[in-house]
Order: sequence, then structure tokens, then C-alpha cells
Amino acid sequence: MPEEGSFVPPRGTWVGRLRSKGQALVPQGHASKAIILPMTPEISNKALEVELAGATPPLLLDVRETHELVICRLPNVVHIPLGEIAHRIGELNPNTETVVVCRSGGRSAHVTDQLISNGFAKVRNLVGGMNGWAKDIDPTIPTY
Repeated sequence: MPEEGSFVPPRGTWVGRLRSKGQALVPQGHASKAIILPMTPEISNKALEVELAGATPPLLLDVRETHELVICRLPNVVHIPLGEIAHRIGELNPNTETVVVCRSGGRSAHVTDQLISNGFAKVRNLVGGMNGWAKDIDPTIPTY
């Protein structure tokens, strides 16, 4: 929540993601009054590869649509499409290390933020999603 007396942009103001500083609410023409919000926790493809090979790998939550999982998927994912997260959040344990996955990282970032706002403390977004995994880890995985 912004501090008392700080600028609060009007409804409908552009919201952008700044990778190095988190999210910024920037009203047009008022960049000096931007409100910086916490950054979405992320994990790189290489770091996830290491964690998956470890003794306690994180839960992989794939939020893509069913037809996308036919194209490519990581093993042992829990599949809850983005549009069903709000209704199925009770199927997830907020104390479990979780990595959220989608095609390129946008939908999974949204779900990561949604889970955090619902009390999930151990959740991270996979940077680049499945396309990033194919580029960095396994080039045999199709990209789309």
C-alpha cells in the first residue's frame, strides 16, 4: 500500500513491470511520482534444473491451457490453467516450494503474484517459461 500522502494514480493508469526494480505505477507525465511495488520472485531455468535434480525438488505448477501441454511439458507438473486458479487455489499448499510455469513467463508471473497475495510465501515464477527452458536447458522441446 502506498504511504499516506503519496501519489495514487487514477483508475486505469498504465502499470508496467520493471525487471530490476519490481513493478511501477507510473502516471503519464509523472515519472517522478512512480510507486515501486515488490518484484515478483523468480527463478532462472538453470537454477530450476539444479533444484529439480536435488533431494527436495519444488512443485511445478503449470498454468497453461490443456492444449499447450500437448505441445510440451515438464515432468510431474500440477496443471491448473490460469482461469481456474482462483477456484482451485485450495488444492495447493501455501507452505510448499512452488515454481509456476507458462509459455513465456507472463501468465505465470501473474499467478505467482496472485498466490503471494493469498499467503503463499514459497512461490517463484520461471523466467522465460517453457520457451526459456527450451532455449537454456532442452533444445529438443518445441517452442511456440
